[in-house]
Amino acid sequence: MLRNAFIVILLVASALPASAQDDRLSVTTDPLDKSTLVCDIKYARFKVPKNWNPNRGTGKTYAVLTIQGETYPNVSRMLMVDVGKPTESNAKLTAEAFARMWKGTLQKETVRIDKEEGFRVNIPPTHKELQPVDCVIVFHRERVFILMGGGKTADGLSKTLDEVIASWTWKP
Repeated sequence: MLRNAFIVILLVASALPASAQDDRLSVTTDPLDKSTLVCDIKYARFKVPKNWNPNRGTGKTYAVLTIQGETYPNVSRMLMVDVGKPTESNAKLTAEAFARMWKGTLQKETVRIDKEEGFRVNIPPTHKELQPVDCVIVFHRERVFILMGGGKTADGLSKTLDEVIASWTWKP
């Protein structure tokens, strides 16, 4: 069921360009680097990696990043930021459940996302359909944040996801 929901979210969200202002996503230029876009998703801010475009998501998906030059339905890779109420008691249990659902592997090393401990899940790509292949799950202020790189292949997604994580700052 989650697999189908992921694919539907990918298809719908990839068709929605980001507006300058949205109640869950606003996109501005970085005051220190006018060539860089900054996404504000109500709970946190992060920089958009070079050669990626921000798009508005739907439902629990607050932001979808797509590669410049790609448009729906010809999207090879995406990054998504989902926010919601957790169903598990902590981020590690959520990451373990995510790994089981997608037949992935929970990595031993944790990931720091602006002082919060996150858990990374890697999933082998099918090369047939868009699906999560690299994911970081973190809890913050009673919410679960899932930062997902999805694609038919994993080409460059981990590096791009690492760029988002490195620029991530929680809002007060």
